[in-house]
Amino acid sequence: MIDRLERDGYVERNIATLDARIKLITLTPRGAEAKRQVREIWISMESELAKGIPLGELEEFCAGLQSTRNMLKRRVGRLR
Repeated sequence: MIDRLERDGYVERNIATLDARIKLITLTPRGAEAKRQVREIWISMESELAKGIPLGELEEFCAGLQSTRNMLKRRVGRLR
C-alpha cells in the first residue's frame, strides 16, 4: 500500500537522521491536499447524517461507541 501511495505521489520515504534503519513516511503536498479533501467530505457527511437525529440520542450513541471502544481496547490489551 505504501509503495502505491509513494508511486502516485501522496507520500515519500525518508531516512531518520538519528537511525538510518528507520524509514519515515511523510505526506507530500499532493497527499496533504488529498487528506484535506477527504476530511472536508467526512465532516460534510457526518453533518448530513446527524441532521435527523435529536442531540440527546446522538450523545447517547456516541457514549455507547466510546464504551465499546474502551472495552475492546481492554480485551485486545489482554491478548498481547
